[in-house]
Amino acid sequence: MSDETVLELIKALAYGYTAAEVAEVEGLTAEEAEAFAEAHAEDVAAKAAELAEAGWL
Repeated sequence: MSDETVLELIKALAYGYTAAEVAEVEGLTAEEAEAFAEAHAEDVAAKAAELAEAGWL
């Protein structure tokens, strides 16, 4: 998975997409998407805070 894809997945999760929705769009299994979300939970939270502060959420 490229760095760009990782950042896009983090952003999608930060915007509130579920792991299942991310899996469907990115061609991942549900298990892979859940594992990604768990492994990057801190990054997702930080991105969500950044987006909220900028007025995007």
